[in-house]
Amino acid sequence: RSDLYYRLNVVPIALPPLRDRREDIPLLAEHFLRRYALDLKKEIDGFAPEALSLLVNYRWPGNVRELENVIERAVVLSRGNEILPAAMPSDLHDRARDPADELLRAIPAGFDLQQTLEDIEKRLVIQALRENSFVQARAAAALGISRSHMQYKLKKHGLEAGGAAKE
Repeated sequence: RSDLYYRLNVVPIALPPLRDRREDIPLLAEHFLRRYALDLKKEIDGFAPEALSLLVNYRWPGNVRELENVIERAVVLSRGNEILPAAMPSDLHDRARDPADELLRAIPAGFDLQQTLEDIEKRLVIQALRENSFVQARAAAALGISRSHMQYKLKKHGLEAGGAAKE
């Protein structure tokens, strides 16, 4: 109903995505746990620390609705009085890993830190330019830097505004 939208739109409320509100995850998880445990007549006291850690470290692309579905599934699959990591979906285990940990495992021993950081920075600048149609201001914003800092990085890495390397 369009009239409902206009009634609710009187005071806009900005609600950041769940991945930006990690401190809310344990509270929401406990709420959904109590709700579904009651609905399914199960006596579950809470989450194992490892299971709660999985929930907090996951990125939640589906936001609160995805969290609710994961908790409902965990309650259904739970056999004891505590939600264990085994009751969590496998993609939660896979995607909860910190990308930095994966990157560190891929770096060979004896690498040149400065050169590696320069290479990563250059690739990120090129990627940001591509993803933003080579508009420097938008690419800079995507990287969280100023336009002048973007121009400095282009010059530093010998890149043209279009992302190509200067000859």
